[in-house]
This record gives sequence, structure tokens and C-alpha cells, in this order.
Amino acid sequence: MLDADVHAASADARFRVTVESGAMRLVLAKARAAGDRETGGILIGHIDSNGRAVVQEATGKPRGSIFGWYTFVRKTRGLASLLKTRWQESQHYLGEWHSHPGALPTPSEQDRATMRAIARDDGYCCPEPILLIVGTRNDSTEISITVFPRNEQSVLLR
Repeated sequence: MLDADVHAASADARFRVTVESGAMRLVLAKARAAGDRETGGILIGHIDSNGRAVVQEATGKPRGSIFGWYTFVRKTRGLASLLKTRWQESQHYLGEWHSHPGALPTPSEQDRATMRAIARDDGYCCPEPILLIVGTRNDSTEISITVFPRNEQSVLLR
């Protein structure tokens, strides 16, 4: 998983996501480095001409973020300037990632509420945010990718 892009799609192919290998390496490295504490960041990229979301970059947790054994609250320090720079490069905010140490990569109710709020918030300019979760359990690592379309049910990608 480290040296290849990760591809996922909904059963009906309405939602398709590619996480480029460099972004995936960063996510996995940050999740492993955090050990038994949750961590996370944002996903940055573009929508290609075929409607596929392409995650080109992931960030680590911004300074001031709150993280613990069952908690991760991403703060925003430095993200506005980063996103402004990426916007000039035709890259945009696509969603969030975080880890679930010792657990499956299943979105919690808090995860779902946060992502629905992001989908409804015009300030994000992202009506279909992506949530990538890294779950680590028993020396194994699993990921899930879920899309949260505005005013619709979330869609788990495979």
C-alpha cells in the first residue's frame, strides 16, 4: 500500500477517489508515529476530468490540535495560507483524515456529524468531503474512505 496509489469507488461508481502514494505514505507514517493516540489532518487535491477526486497531498495535524486516545480535534493554524497557495496550483480542500489506533477504521457518530457539517458549510467549498480513516489493530493497518455528500447518506467506498 505504501508504494502505490490507493483507488476506491462506490458500488455505482458515482464517487471515485484516488489517494496518491505520497499522500498515503504521509498518512500512514503520521498514524504510526502517533502510536496509541489519534492524529489527523486534511486532504488536498483536485477533481479530474472524469469526476474522480485525486488526493495529491495530506497534511499532518496543525499546531494546537487536540489529540488523545479516543479524540482528535483538528485546529486550523497554517491551513488558510497553505490552501491559498494550493488554490493557485488548482488544488483544493477535499476532506479530512485521521487515525483510530487499536480500532477499525469505521467512522464514529462524531466523525459523521463533523463531516456532514463540513458538507453543509459553504466556507469549505466542498459539498462532498472525503473522510479517510486509518485503523490500526493487532499489528495490522486498514483504511476506509467515505464520502459525505451534502444532504445525502454517506457512501463507503471500496
